[in-house]
Amino acid sequence: MDAAVVYSEQPVVVFVVGNQMKKSRRSESRHAGGSQSVWRGSVESGSEGVPRPAGETGGQLVRQRTQLGPRSAEPIPAVRMKSRSLHPLMYRRRLEDGGGAKAGDLVAVYAEQHSQPFGYGLFNTRSELCVRLLWHGSELPGDDAWRAKLAAASALRTTTLRLPTQASAWRVVHAEADGLSGLVVDNFAGVLSAEAFSLGMYQRGALLLPMLAEITGAKHWLLRTSPQFLSQEGCDPPELKSEGCPGNVIIQEYGTRFRVRFDGGHKTGFFCDQRENRRLLAEFCEGRSVLDLCCYTGGFSIQSKV
Repeated sequence: MDAAVVYSEQPVVVFVVGNQMKKSRRSESRHAGGSQSVWRGSVESGSEGVPRPAGETGGQLVRQRTQLGPRSAEPIPAVRMKSRSLHPLMYRRRLEDGGGAKAGDLVAVYAEQHSQPFGYGLFNTRSELCVRLLWHGSELPGDDAWRAKLAAASALRTTTLRLPTQASAWRVVHAEADGLSGLVVDNFAGVLSAEAFSLGMYQRGALLLPMLAEITGAKHWLLRTSPQFLSQEGCDPPELKSEGCPGNVIIQEYGTRFRVRFDGGHKTGFFCDQRENRRLLAEFCEGRSVLDLCCYTGGFSIQSKV
């Protein structure tokens, strides 16, 4: 989000936010465990004309997985990269052998001629980012490893930063920063609003979000994909949500209350990362007129007013 604040000697503050709300391209949703997902917009080649793997239909791609990784008795798909890397994002041009892995699979990642994997990640040959590396080392991660990542992300915000003392809305998971590439989750007063940038993360949403809800004490969750998901990940999945998930909630920041509407909203619904900026701007606005342009939810102007 681009922003600029202009001050003058006159009692006027102009705040310009350069990101207007875009109309959601999704009109359909389903409850987890409900009717079968509706497939829309499958593509057969990428923006560079790269062929897509055969044998995977749209319905298979957007279907929720029943387990986070392979069962202990099952072999894990293996991919081989041209060289080893610690970076969480691996591009397709570095892929040497996909090993028959399917889009969204958790895979063991090998490099060159090494006999042991150097990490594990989520795979998608439909994406330029064919591997999103989540773990380093040769030990296969189980469900406990996923839970540990979610718990650590939550503890950072609640125990270390003590964000619940400042607001009832905050970011819980921030993708690569929390070792969960392709997933962003905000907590809005007990509703987890998630945005998936990775097909593998989307396919595990109905497993990961209830797990995170148990850790955080949240009552509901919903999952959407990023606006560029179709062009970047090769499919356009529907929204998922828990049974009874509300369409909007009331949150508070430093005592100021905001209504967050999930339907038709931008990203997860509210820009939690601007919390301190909204409070700071309010300190300059006492006794002044404020013009908030392209305001989305009006967070800055409301905080300035009160």
